[in-house]
Amino acid sequence: MLSALLQHWLPKPRVADSRPRLLCHRQCGRGVTEGNRPTARSHPIARTIPAGHRTDGHKNNKPPKYDNRNMDSHDFSFEGLRVYKSIRQLVKDVYVLVNKLPAVENFALGSQIRRAVVSVKANIAEGSGRNHPKDKAHFIDMAYGSLLETYSELETAADLGYITEEDVKNIKPQIIDIGKMLSGLRTSILSHDN
Repeated sequence: MLSALLQHWLPKPRVADSRPRLLCHRQCGRGVTEGNRPTARSHPIARTIPAGHRTDGHKNNKPPKYDNRNMDSHDFSFEGLRVYKSIRQLVKDVYVLVNKLPAVENFALGSQIRRAVVSVKANIAEGSGRNHPKDKAHFIDMAYGSLLETYSELETAADLGYITEEDVKNIKPQIIDIGKMLSGLRTSILSHDN
């Protein structure tokens, strides 16, 4: 009930349109609607507003610009980390093991294992984009949790006979090594906070 009242009384935010449009100058007084849009020929006072520009009176009429220096060089901070490079290899190795699972497990256990191992890598990348050391450390914690989840699910696949115990034994040192690197990275990040 309260939210319905607030929606009724609070002004609705104006969102920039994604396509160019024509608007009347204020002195015209004609309303511009979706169905009745003036053109430059039919409406002498209309002016064209470029796509993405705001029309709600703010001084900054341009859409925000993002710093894309890193985008051009493909040199993100996480790409140089030894742990990130190790995780990339782990993802490949786990995908090879998951391909051994039967088709019936493609959308169950197989999907869960794939999501868990990719989450390790994604959390490292996402955490590197955070500014505060505690935020970065939080994403390292989530990456560690996903790493353990990956190992646990690989053990489940071995218990069910989908992969061999030898497969799990061969990948375990890699997982332990990555866990140690994640722990060291977390400690390093938090030591810079003090």
